[in-house]
Amino acid sequence: MEYIRVLLVEGNPTDSSALQDMLRACPGVEWHIERLATLAQCLARLDAQEFDVLLLDLDLPDGRGLNALTKVQARAPAAPIVVLLGEDDFELSVRAVRTGAQDGLVKAHLDGRQLLRAIRHAIARRAGGHRPVSVAELALHDGKEGRPAWLAVRGIVYDVTGSRMWRNGVHVRKHAAGTDLGDGLGAAPHGEDVLARFPVVGELVPERTKAQRIVALLERLHLHPISVHFPQACSILAAVFATAFAAGGDRSFDTTSWHLLLAAFAATPAAIATGLFDWRVTYQANRTPVFVAKIALSSVLALLVSACFAWRLLDPDVLAARTPASWMYLALLLALVPAAVALGRLGGRIVFPE
Repeated sequence: MEYIRVLLVEGNPTDSSALQDMLRACPGVEWHIERLATLAQCLARLDAQEFDVLLLDLDLPDGRGLNALTKVQARAPAAPIVVLLGEDDFELSVRAVRTGAQDGLVKAHLDGRQLLRAIRHAIARRAGGHRPVSVAELALHDGKEGRPAWLAVRGIVYDVTGSRMWRNGVHVRKHAAGTDLGDGLGAAPHGEDVLARFPVVGELVPERTKAQRIVALLERLHLHPISVHFPQACSILAAVFATAFAAGGDRSFDTTSWHLLLAAFAATPAAIATGLFDWRVTYQANRTPVFVAKIALSSVLALLVSACFAWRLLDPDVLAARTPASWMYLALLLALVPAAVALGRLGGRIVFPE
């Protein structure tokens, strides 16, 4: 019988009862579940740290979002944490995992099997210390000629050397040690309940192609957070200086506005390209409402910048002429401000989800 100690931090009594019922319905596992209702109770309890996994709701009465997660991690950096989300917030789930949580689960879509799998993987990954294991290193531990027997399932490398079911690196003439059995447990010689009893070596690092290595490098450079600020800031400042020229008549303000508009126009393609790259690579092109809105608003801002740029390029004195067209041009420039601000707020919701 597998024994797992769970510290459940859930502010909603109904959700807490449902989660506990899910776990207790899982066969072959004996649970010790301690439930806390607030972040303050959790932080006070972490000093003892007598649990195997922490289930943390990110919508507690006294702590929400990544702020709650980082406070828990600061108090218990070695604790395996699975975060629980009240709604289908893909951005928050991704950020939570990147911040250090082992997994992010939406309570409304959760069942006992999925929750048990997440708990086992969280414990296994933390037990393995996130040690990277290459495919080549895994192959060397094939259980033959006295060598240790390792195998990988769902990205986790287990040491099954002590199992009597493995003889000379082979399990029932079907499965070979030193190999990756992939994501399907149908290919695994043991169920997850059995694999969880073996020592965890670390996490399998799959071999990547040159193209995949380049993509990973570009992702680590964080090009979009760098490039996106230029068109947004320059667009807003172009409108500000144009307004100052219209109010005071200082021609240097008009010239500065034009230069800022030129910079915004030049920087927009890079901002859009890097944004689409991040969306496809980091967020798997997930079409959540915030991403759909951000892509749509990016297109609007790009069109506004292009229209202002083309108008000013074709008529350099459009603002100085003080004609009805001048005020139409100024109004078009001023439309850049709310578009850029709204786009920045959407970006903030992705980077700092609550």
